[in-house]
Amino acid sequence: MKKLQLAGILLLSPVLLLSGCGGVTPALNFQANWYKRTDLTNNIEDTREQLEYLVTFDSAALSNGFALSYSDGVYKTELKNDTDQQSGKSIYVFSSELNIKVSFELGGRKTEYFEDHVYTEARFLSAAEGLTPLSSRREVLSHVPYTDNPVALEASYNVYDYTFETVYDAALTTAETIFTDRSSGKEPERRTYDIEGDGSFLDNEQIVFALRGLSLATNMTFRSVNSVTGRVQDVRLSEVADCPEEHLDWSFEADGQTVEAKSVAATSVMIGYTGSNPGQPQTAVYAKKTDPLSNTYRNVLLELNAPVVYSLGTLHYRLNKATFTRK
Repeated sequence: MKKLQLAGILLLSPVLLLSGCGGVTPALNFQANWYKRTDLTNNIEDTREQLEYLVTFDSAALSNGFALSYSDGVYKTELKNDTDQQSGKSIYVFSSELNIKVSFELGGRKTEYFEDHVYTEARFLSAAEGLTPLSSRREVLSHVPYTDNPVALEASYNVYDYTFETVYDAALTTAETIFTDRSSGKEPERRTYDIEGDGSFLDNEQIVFALRGLSLATNMTFRSVNSVTGRVQDVRLSEVADCPEEHLDWSFEADGQTVEAKSVAATSVMIGYTGSNPGQPQTAVYAKKTDPLSNTYRNVLLELNAPVVYSLGTLHYRLNKATFTRK
């Protein structure tokens, strides 16, 4: 399972599953902040939103000269509605796609740029039903550092080519997953997880969207399946604070209008482990709700900063273009 365990912590997926200690977690109150009228908790028909982010990279070479470099990438998300075939309910479908190139360097030698691709899709219920997940899928082709002390350039990275699918039962008591290693030709690996504990539960592939539905004013905890440990664990949000204007030093297009990011009231939140070996947390910046009946920027994710493993640098996702749903 080495490949699956490593693949579960890929930083190229815009949100990690970063888990802490288990325990009693209160249910979260989700609101439909992705609409201009945030009281539309049940009405999800005729929904379509498209976001585009530019992805840049700050490199940090190690003392042994090992480094990697990402070319400028593009990350896109889409929110739309669909009908669940089993229940007949109108549901959300949130998909994302990341395309970026990466190369590795050691001892004055450098690889060619490899094309990496991550596609995700999550299907889930309305805010009034706690954004309860129904299923998800992740498709990955990615080149990832293998070690922080490689003996040769050719041995400095792993290539992952896989799909990871999850389906939840109607009562949200179990999750069935299928891991398919497309590079090995082996049979898909199937697992079943028991969903235990209290409080809200989210699928990993919907987290980046679901945080828009929360009032990010205090530290929060929810549950998710950790594919690395093979059990349900808590995911913690911490260090919630207003984001200083000087950190939002770019502009983006919203429904055809140019917007200075620093003019948008925003909240910064850290996503990371508690407990031993916490690793490096990610920092996400979300627009604040301005008016419950006229929420201009829809609590959109403005920026995500994701450190790369072995402290080799940080990926920066910044909103470039937004086409919000008309409601």
